[in-house]
Amino acid sequence: MTVGRTVGKFVHQLGQPASMIHIIGHSLGAHAAGFAGKAAKSRGLMVARISGLDPAGPLFRRARPENRLDRGDATFVDVIHTDIFLLGKLKPIGHVDFYPNEGWLQPGCVGHLGCSHGRAHEFYTESISSGCRFLAYSCRDWDTFNWNRGQCDSCSLGLSDGACSVMGYPAINYPNSHGSMYLVTSTNPSPHCVVGSRGKRDAENSTSTQCVQSLGTDMRQEVRDYMDSLTDTQEMGMEEDFCSMYSEMDAVVANITADEPNCGPEDTPIIMEYIGDGKYDSIMAWAEDKCPESMRTSGGASTLPSALLIIALQFIAAVAVWR
Repeated sequence: MTVGRTVGKFVHQLGQPASMIHIIGHSLGAHAAGFAGKAAKSRGLMVARISGLDPAGPLFRRARPENRLDRGDATFVDVIHTDIFLLGKLKPIGHVDFYPNEGWLQPGCVGHLGCSHGRAHEFYTESISSGCRFLAYSCRDWDTFNWNRGQCDSCSLGLSDGACSVMGYPAINYPNSHGSMYLVTSTNPSPHCVVGSRGKRDAENSTSTQCVQSLGTDMRQEVRDYMDSLTDTQEMGMEEDFCSMYSEMDAVVANITADEPNCGPEDTPIIMEYIGDGKYDSIMAWAEDKCPESMRTSGGASTLPSALLIIALQFIAAVAVWR
């Protein structure tokens, strides 16, 4: 916050026309850019543009607009989301928000912490240095874009109707484009931009990754809720309850993903790792340290309703302890 305000004061003291000011920030720097915009705005100067490159998610997931980057911080705020379930922020916060490859698990980044998070500035740099356009499409959500061809794949001549935009530096040239925009990038390490990249996302050479990529929004939310319950129980030091929930983990996840043909019990670790907001390693370590060996493997007998009951009880206990 202090850095952002200092930048905002500096921007104001420059005395440059607002139309010439463009602030770019990655991760925490994206929010700092937002604070700079707020500071300049409080002094009567509306920054022309802020580009947020995968704004940090941890500690900012429930932050109010005044405490993070927001579309009100500049005349035009464009955001690129590349790691929404781990280090980045899930929800749209700009005038236009780009979600390349659904906004997470970028091609070539499986098993490399921070790789997807850093891909945002690679995309932005390439949008300046390359003649290739990262063409993105407005759509209701990723699943509609990726699986229902024909619904979100048309652009008017000149991209003037808001149905499409171009991710990166050229985004400012498409002022009618607002909301969430989706695109697919190359599976190669570099260059990332490909001409005519409307095709479906290519799966990594991993059946587990294919499973995770095919999970619907509701399934992912159920997994995240379960992870949050495990983490809350862990943080309260409720070892017995934690170990009981942990022993049922495989069965709970199997029930949640039962309707997804690409997923099986063996996919539980990668599902938990990539959907659980980076909490999986901590949960595993705590289970190794606190839980009896007999409780570290799933008994496999629980059903989804019983698992949700466990989660509800943990939440009630958490509220009681908090009060």
